[in-house]
Amino acid sequence: MGGEVNGRFYATAVRAATVFLDRDASISRLEEWVVKAKAACATSSGGTSGLFDNPVTVALSGTVNNCTPVRWVPGITNAPNITPTGTPTVNGINTLAMGSGFSVLVYNTSTTLSVSFANLASGSLSVHQIACLQAITVALGPQAGTIMTFNGTNLIFGG
Repeated sequence: MGGEVNGRFYATAVRAATVFLDRDASISRLEEWVVKAKAACATSSGGTSGLFDNPVTVALSGTVNNCTPVRWVPGITNAPNITPTGTPTVNGINTLAMGSGFSVLVYNTSTTLSVSFANLASGSLSVHQIACLQAITVALGPQAGTIMTFNGTNLIFGG
């Protein structure tokens, strides 16, 4: 090859993913995904404007089994705002009509009191029991919140 005027050359062609080659198609696809994600959020929360848009105020005291507050609609209500008196313990929350994957944002409105959630407490029906991570009773401190997700069997605290 040395000294050749018309030497050979070797080339390798690499095809990049089409998502990088067609900007407009990529943007269009992203827009489709955003619309689907919004629809999924509205559906899973039971509302129309997004997650945790159906609140209810819940006054609690003592030990509460199968908690079904006034205006609580399982599968629709997704933001219980708890107002504790004393130090309540919740053994279960009504989960009828909740589909697997349905989430609720539980918020403790008190500035001084905690609310306890018992792990798989036998005082509630098994379908209403709360499964706490690490299998212990968990306290939700003042002005704190957590997301609970129904897995088809129990509400999962902190998961």
